Amino acid sequence: MIVIDARMPVPPAVPVVQQPSPGKTTTNTDRAEKDPRLTWGSAAGYSGGLGFSVLDRALIRAVTGEDAEMIHPSDLSAFAFQILTDRHNGRLPAGREVDLDYLARTHRRLSGLGENNPFAGALLRRAIQFVQSRASGRVDVVL
Repeated sequence: MIVIDARMPVPPAVPVVQQPSPGKTTTNTDRAEKDPRLTWGSAAGYSGGLGFSVLDRALIRAVTGEDAEMIHPSDLSAFAFQILTDRHNGRLPAGREVDLDYLARTHRRLSGLGENNPFAGALLRRAIQFVQSRASGRVDVVL
């Protein structure tokens, strides 16, 4: 008899940064009331019109875990900010999605600058896996 343990790993604990005041709920906190990035009553979140495509946002979420719709541009990771910069300066024109060629060219260009490269290491591997899975039609189910 073979037994296969198919349980999902236990998710890491999320640290509690701040205790809510008495009388406050998770939907009624001071930060949420004062945060201009949140648009109440819509799913759009940050209403700054950043310029990411739908697939850009999916790639950023897969690689960095960020929700590019909810994050102000000044709070974006270097990976997401590079994609946004390339969208705005024409290196990644509208209508063209991130592909393996773009990832390789950006990696080489940023490596040549001698600065920290957000298109390297684990982030680059996750980006390549995402682009390849999209091209192959594979679907990853995450619970």
